[in-house]
Amino acid sequence: MVILYDLYSKRIARAERQKINDVYRYDEISRQLRGQIIHIANDLFKSSKESCKLWHEILQIICREKGIFCVTSEKYLIDNNFISDLLSDTCQAFNECRDFISGTNSSINLPNSKNYNSADTLDVIDFCEILIQTAKETIDIDASEINQAIDELNRRFKEAGVGYEYIKETNQIIQLDNQTTHKEIVRPTLNILRDSKFQKSNEYYRKAHEYYRKGNNEECINECAKCFESVLQIICEQNKWIPVPTTTIQLIECVKNNGLFSSGLKTDKSLKQFIEMLKTGLPSVRTATSNGKAPDIQPIQDYIASYALHLTASNVLLLYKAQEVYQLSKA
Repeated sequence: MVILYDLYSKRIARAERQKINDVYRYDEISRQLRGQIIHIANDLFKSSKESCKLWHEILQIICREKGIFCVTSEKYLIDNNFISDLLSDTCQAFNECRDFISGTNSSINLPNSKNYNSADTLDVIDFCEILIQTAKETIDIDASEINQAIDELNRRFKEAGVGYEYIKETNQIIQLDNQTTHKEIVRPTLNILRDSKFQKSNEYYRKAHEYYRKGNNEECINECAKCFESVLQIICEQNKWIPVPTTTIQLIECVKNNGLFSSGLKTDKSLKQFIEMLKTGLPSVRTATSNGKAPDIQPIQDYIASYALHLTASNVLLLYKAQEVYQLSKA
């Protein structure tokens, strides 16, 4: 597995993304990520005996679909046979694909150029889909190598804060903000947390996403729990429910006993079940994944951290809406 290093330049880029009201960006792919994608592609095709032929096929697909004329032509053919023993780094088709994706030729602009637009990003996304599909149709590329390339591609997207993911089941790249959970829960939560009174909660939640992108799943879940706890504390302080408790379970009991959910649930039984769900949700995930440093403990999987991120967003939305209704009832 390729190790991803958290360079200073990446940390600066993450800080810049915090100025945008989403944890992902969709209309710009950096030169760095473009280069990483080319490395993934080159590693994938190096295992094929017909590497140059594959690059030529990809280039022809790109040119035809984009309506671009390529400078490559018959130079790959000798008596109608491809020069199969050429390595991709000496293959002109590879060079042109690399230049096309990295933005160093006339058919595409550099990401930081004033002429850069979202269509250029789509060129890169299209290339990734064509790349994986071509690899899957190639007999001498092992399925495990293809899966490794897909996994690294998705990790690179996530690390760069770019909101795309390759879905193996559909052989397509999706945009994350088209997913219902992100659109209906995560982004509204980010809007809520922009309020200055939720500044600390916002820091916790965005930090959780940063840890998730870096694969630090235990830290991600810890930050999620801090965010949930922080929002509970703020609601208790706003309503002057003093003294403010210190643990998440005590905070949940506090908001319940002071009637935060009284207008939303009709029976005491429903309220009890609802409160138990809050207590056994995110706090339980945090407890279950606090592994310490034991060497025999399995690492926390991404899907658990993803669940914690979405559950946190749902909890924040719930508390915010309940607080709105509660304030109106007291007006």
